[in-house]
Amino acid sequence: MKRSQKLAVYVITAFFFLLYILTDTIELFQSGLSSSQMILTYIAMAGISLSLIGLYAAETKSGFVSLTGILLISVSFVYFSGTATYAFAEKSPDYAPLVRKLGFIYLLHGVMLIIGTFLFAVTLLKEKSFYLIVSIMLIASSLLSFSAGLFGLTEQLYVVSNFVRNSGFVIFCLLRTENTIKAGFLSI
Repeated sequence: MKRSQKLAVYVITAFFFLLYILTDTIELFQSGLSSSQMILTYIAMAGISLSLIGLYAAETKSGFVSLTGILLISVSFVYFSGTATYAFAEKSPDYAPLVRKLGFIYLLHGVMLIIGTFLFAVTLLKEKSFYLIVSIMLIASSLLSFSAGLFGLTEQLYVVSNFVRNSGFVIFCLLRTENTIKAGFLSI
């Protein structure tokens, strides 16, 4: 993949994760779901699922564990983008009734997201030390999501977990963007 294509993938992926952070922030401040927020959530999640495939392609050293993690995350985001449209269509005030209606399938995709995030984080541990903070953020978000689901904790805890995970991906993309730009200057 060309350097310019890698830069585009990193910037686009960071954009969609930042958009998802914005939608979660809106949800927190308005204490529930709104139509406009659900539309933005759909765009963010659908964009994330596609851009992560590009992210994997941009990562030349990625292996099977990284691919498995990215695919699990992508599939879960495809599903969750569907839940955003479902919430929009049902005019759901928050996710609690939605989660009850969708039941096991919702839970299954949540577990896939947790495992995928964890697997991707583990692959970053092999990287240089400045990716350690990203790995810690991704692993912490996985543990936080798992704990919230296991113990039935508040929706706000899920939002915090999302924020930590999404911020980790944004930082990862920004670090990769910086490295790609530096590599371009060094090769001139």
